[in-house]
Amino acid sequence: MELLAGRRGPTKLAFALMLKFHQLHGRFPRGRGELPDEAVEYVAAAVKVPASDLALYEWDGRTSKAHRAEPRVASTG
Repeated sequence: MELLAGRRGPTKLAFALMLKFHQLHGRFPRGRGELPDEAVEYVAAAVKVPASDLALYEWDGRTSKAHRAEPRVASTG
């Protein structure tokens, strides 16, 4: 939850999902298609962001690339 501080909306939800996916699979999801709807709903409720906000997240954008790099930096720092 510490890594989610200061994030809002689609960014917060997508980052939380990326972290959980990485924890379970040892890699980051390539896109929304790899995330089961049930998992999205569960995490959305946990971070208090509507699951529908995930449709606004750009999986190939600059923010997504930064999200994939950030947990690696946090785990080594």
